[in-house]
Amino acid sequence: MNQEEALRSRQQAKPGLFIRWGLHSLTGQDEQLMYRERIPAKEYEKLAARFEGARFAPEEWARLAKEAGLGYIVITAKGYDGFSLFSTQMDSFNSCEAASLGRDVVGELAQVCRREGIGLGIHYAHARDWRHPMAQSFEPAEEGRLVNCGNFWDYPMEHRKNLQAYLDEYALPQLNELLTRYGNLFTVRFDAPSLLRPDQADGIRDFIRERQPDCLISGMLCAEENTECAAPQEAGGMNLRWEDIVRSLTGAAGKGQGLLISVYPQGDGSFSEGDRRALLKTGAWLRENGEAVYGASASPFYYEPSWGKITQKENCLYLIVTDPAARAVTLTGLQSRVRACSALAGGKAMRFEQTHEDSEDVHSLTVSLTGLQGSFRVVRVETADGIKVSRRLGPDGEGRIALPMSHAERQEGHARWTLHADRPGRFLLSVGLMGNAKGEIRLELDGSVYALECGNRQSVTVDTVFLTCGRHVLEAWTDNDAAITGCMLTPI
Repeated sequence: MNQEEALRSRQQAKPGLFIRWGLHSLTGQDEQLMYRERIPAKEYEKLAARFEGARFAPEEWARLAKEAGLGYIVITAKGYDGFSLFSTQMDSFNSCEAASLGRDVVGELAQVCRREGIGLGIHYAHARDWRHPMAQSFEPAEEGRLVNCGNFWDYPMEHRKNLQAYLDEYALPQLNELLTRYGNLFTVRFDAPSLLRPDQADGIRDFIRERQPDCLISGMLCAEENTECAAPQEAGGMNLRWEDIVRSLTGAAGKGQGLLISVYPQGDGSFSEGDRRALLKTGAWLRENGEAVYGASASPFYYEPSWGKITQKENCLYLIVTDPAARAVTLTGLQSRVRACSALAGGKAMRFEQTHEDSEDVHSLTVSLTGLQGSFRVVRVETADGIKVSRRLGPDGEGRIALPMSHAERQEGHARWTLHADRPGRFLLSVGLMGNAKGEIRLELDGSVYALECGNRQSVTVDTVFLTCGRHVLEAWTDNDAAITGCMLTPI
């Protein structure tokens, strides 16, 4: 399997379960505990004696993942605190030697996953390590600033630290153990790359490729360069709710992205009853509606409807209704002729009305939701001639006119949208911004000019505007080409 095939396999894979278990679990807190409370390494190490994992059962983890409709498990092989959940010759601070548990967690989980047909991935802290004196403390932040995310209370002499020495003498040997002992890995996930350089990231990538060519490298190896496989979105955390999981799952699928559901086992290795229920309810929903998620592609529409999410597969669209109050949903811009609409769960035929004004490139589909029950209802829309979507920028089913950057004519520092209003009316013009964007933006709509400052905001409301029926042009100029994420005209 080459990397293109491996990446396609990853994109079509079922969602994954990210198990965040470690010494921090004994306290009921997350993996930032040591840093957040500035716990000295020698003091933190004492937690290992209490790490018994009396209810650690990898068979139960794998069974729950399968019942939740998930296809792979990612386990934290080594966390930021330097504690390893596998047998390693590099350090005795691991689950086999220092911990009362006395077991190779990664090794046992690898055997179970292989037997159960579940993929296994590892998360490895490759640069941030609060126990190792060579790991750097500083990491890049917004606007070129550096923040101290390392262990500066035990190791304050930053000039004595050497990230390359840490990689060569500790991280790479540990990765070698993980890549050569536990069979084929589905993915190796990285984050928090500290000040790792692109050439160092290339070295890690090549190191993995030499040992497991088909393993997908996800996340961020260094700040300047992401891996070739974008990290899946993450959802969950402490105290899972199945509604939140499904909402994140469908949102990721609508963007063509994978999802990792994070869960924090208790100190003894068991899942809380609340987390178990949330995962099982997610699995029950996926058994009825998984067709809209598994192997589905991103929404072909440039806008996201207010009532929910959209995915596609072959000649079908899947309308995932997350608004419990919706009694009907309207989709604009679908040029394909609809053959049938039905509830994905149960197959009940749904009434629909479709109109086309080909001369104006205006298309509308409205589907009644009468009789559909549940918090997340899914309608399968079957087309007769494949999925064809108009690129015309006009009102969606709620009358909003979304103007994404993907549909703008662009040059450096300039974006231009041609949009259409189907009826006259007043709209609220707003601009979406990158959170760390700075500088001035100038907008021009039908001859009216607006100037505004970015000001480290996610969005800015510009003004109330009146659009006549017909064609309009909106232009934007900015000092930073990446500052604007898009514009929106909302009817008022």
